[in-house]
Amino acid sequence: MLILPQNVTPLVSASLPAIAVTAINRVSALLAPDELRALNRRSTGEGLSSRVIATDWLTSKKLL
Repeated sequence: MLILPQNVTPLVSASLPAIAVTAINRVSALLAPDELRALNRRSTGEGLSSRVIATDWLTSKKLL
């Protein structure tokens, strides 16, 4: 069964440093369903690695 991308809910340890929580929250806020579908298309349609897709996306959002 294929599960379509809809929402991202980060699960982390309570002891995660505040800077990491901030970074995760910034990324999570930008990952709307349309954005997730576009990232998925790059993986399945273009056959790109998750590293390339993530780097491109983070760079485009000025997070890298």
